[in-house]
Amino acid sequence: MTFLQLLEQKHFGKLNKNWILDYAKSSADFCTQWLIHSIRSSASQYELALSLSFADKWQLGVLNQLEIYLNEMLNDKNVQSSDYSKTFDLVATVHQDFSLARIELIIQKLDFLFKTKSATDDDKFNLQVHNVKIPQILLDSLIKQTQPHLKDVTLFGVDGPGSKNQNIRNNRHFPTPLPNNILELALIEKLMATSLNESIAHAEPAVILCYKQSQYYHWHYDALYPHNQSIQQQIDQFGQRAKTVIFYLNDDFVGGETEFKKPFTSIKPKQGNMISFNNCDSSGKRLAESIHRGRELQSGEKWIVTLWFRSKPFWLRNAFL
Repeated sequence: MTFLQLLEQKHFGKLNKNWILDYAKSSADFCTQWLIHSIRSSASQYELALSLSFADKWQLGVLNQLEIYLNEMLNDKNVQSSDYSKTFDLVATVHQDFSLARIELIIQKLDFLFKTKSATDDDKFNLQVHNVKIPQILLDSLIKQTQPHLKDVTLFGVDGPGSKNQNIRNNRHFPTPLPNNILELALIEKLMATSLNESIAHAEPAVILCYKQSQYYHWHYDALYPHNQSIQQQIDQFGQRAKTVIFYLNDDFVGGETEFKKPFTSIKPKQGNMISFNNCDSSGKRLAESIHRGRELQSGEKWIVTLWFRSKPFWLRNAFL
């Protein structure tokens, strides 16, 4: 089975957990996917530790890259030691062919990095700006990996998902599939969630957007409007887009401010910053203040990651174990 088929089996309650262990023991490619998925999913500490341990067993390059990024992000920070003995006792019942000291240190750093912040008020618009320290090498790598996948942007419009309207927007994007093997994106997604005390399980697949000179996204709401039955079915199945989070991958451009009408607010993109705001109140009613736009770019290229959090969990964010 493919990784996606295994997630489908989990979604329908048909997954035999021994299948995951069998794949982990026999396939390095599976273990690469599993480690990255464990970061961007609702995986428990045990599942994350287990996926890391198999990555070490297979001597995977993705584990080396993860260590590089963690060292860059946390460098001189004092990462407090915690007791993971119960977690690794469970891992040891599956296999012991890994470096305990190495994996325990990685778990400590991930726990520190993804420490959740205080909850926000979900009944109000609540526009916030946050700064997240992300190493330049990670941001550059994500942009480079994204470039071959860019395509003309589409909308949830009157013609349903995938419609186009250049009167509204004319940029390009990469609507990332889940699962995918982009470690850099998985780390950013998880940081976008934990920085806001949001569950990553409710996040849609991330969308990476690129704006070039003269490109824009005019005034719009992110909350979905049921123009037709197809969109209503989407809302019924996955819930409303309750919150928007936008992460700025770069700032070496002119123009491209993110602006809001009510009250008028203009936010100049800054690399490493992200903004968040609620699209609806807790009853699902659209908030008028959430109307916003991406101003026309005057020069350069603007790169952002957008993550929408739904009011219901998204099945492709499920953990296996």
